[in-house]
Amino acid sequence: MKMPGLRIVAGLLLAALSLATFGATGEPAGTEGRLPGEVQLTREQITDADCLGCHGQKGFGTRSAVDGSWRNLDVDADALHQSVHGEYSCLYCHADIEQLPHRVDLEEVDCVTCHIEQGEGSAPERTPWLQSDSLPIVIQTRQYTHSVHAEKKGAKNNATCADCHTAHYVFPSDDPRSTVHRLNSPETCGKCHEKELEEYRHSIHGASLMTPWKGESATCVDCHSAHRITEVDKLSAHRVIVEECGTCHSREVRSYKATTHGQLAWLGDKEVAQCKDCHDAHNTHRVDDPASLVSEENRLETCRKCHEDAGPEFVKFRAHADIGDFERNPELWWLGTVMVGIIILTLIFFYSHSMLWFWRELKSRP
Repeated sequence: MKMPGLRIVAGLLLAALSLATFGATGEPAGTEGRLPGEVQLTREQITDADCLGCHGQKGFGTRSAVDGSWRNLDVDADALHQSVHGEYSCLYCHADIEQLPHRVDLEEVDCVTCHIEQGEGSAPERTPWLQSDSLPIVIQTRQYTHSVHAEKKGAKNNATCADCHTAHYVFPSDDPRSTVHRLNSPETCGKCHEKELEEYRHSIHGASLMTPWKGESATCVDCHSAHRITEVDKLSAHRVIVEECGTCHSREVRSYKATTHGQLAWLGDKEVAQCKDCHDAHNTHRVDDPASLVSEENRLETCRKCHEDAGPEFVKFRAHADIGDFERNPELWWLGTVMVGIIILTLIFFYSHSMLWFWRELKSRP
C-alpha cells in the first residue's frame, strides 16, 4: 500500500528538479551554445540595428570561459561606420550567425581568407572598393600568413588581425586614428611585447616621439615591417634588420658593410656582430649617452661579449670609419685619395709603357 505513494512522491520530485534545472540554465535539451530564449529572427531578417540592440550598449560583455576575465563586446556604431569596413553589415564578417539570439560558440572572424580572395578574383561583389586597390592588401595578407605572428600558439595565432588592427575600428595605416599608424604602433605592439616597449620608451627612438619632429623617429613598423615579421634567429631577419637600419642610417650601414663584421654578415654568418648587438635592439642611445652600449664607459664591455680577451687598446678603432667622409675622417680621406691617385698613376704608366712597346714592335717590322 505504501509503494504507489512513494512512486508518486518520487515522480513529483523528479519533475520539480527538471523544471528547476531548466529554469537555471534557460536552455532546453539540444540548444547548448545558444543564448537563452527562442529563435526570434532568422539570418534573412537580422539587421545591424538588431545586433546593436545588445552590442550597442556601452559596457556590454561577458566573462571569458578561459580565465574568467571580462571581455567587452560593445561596439561604437559611429566609429565603426567611419572605418574602412563601415559600409558592410555585421553578418558580412560574422558569417556563421544564422539566428537571433545567436550561439555563443561562434567561429572567429576570418580576415585572411577574404583579403587573399581579393587577389584571386573571387572577392564578393559587395567589395568594389577592394577590386581596384587590392594588391597591397593581398600582398600584406600573404606576408602575414608566413610571419611569426601567424604561427600557432596553442589554439590561437601568436597575433591575429584584430589584435593589431582591432576588430571593428580599422582605419588606413596613415590615419592617426589607426592603431597601426606608425606613431601608434609602439603602444599596439607593446600590448604583447611589454619589455621591449619599456626599453623603447627610454631609447633615443622612443624619446624622439615626444618631440616636435617625432615623425622622423623610428617606430616598430619602421624596423620590423608591419606583416613580414620573421623569427629573429633566421638569416633573413638578420639581413632585414641591417637594411632597415640603413633606411635612416645609410652612412653608418655603408661603412659597416665595408668591415669584417658586415662582410661576414652578408655572407650568412648569423653569429657576427650586427647593429643590434652593439647598439641594442630597443634600448638604443646616442653614442655620447653614458647609458649607450657603445659609450666610452661601456664600449669595452660590449666588445667583450664576443672578444673576451679584448683590452683597452682594442676599442680605439673606428667602428664606422669611412674614407669617403672628409668631415668625420679627414686623415682617412686624404690617405684614400693618395692611394687612389697612386693606383691611377700606376695604371697610366703601365698602359703607356704597353702602348709604346706595341708601337715599337709595329715600327720594327720590315
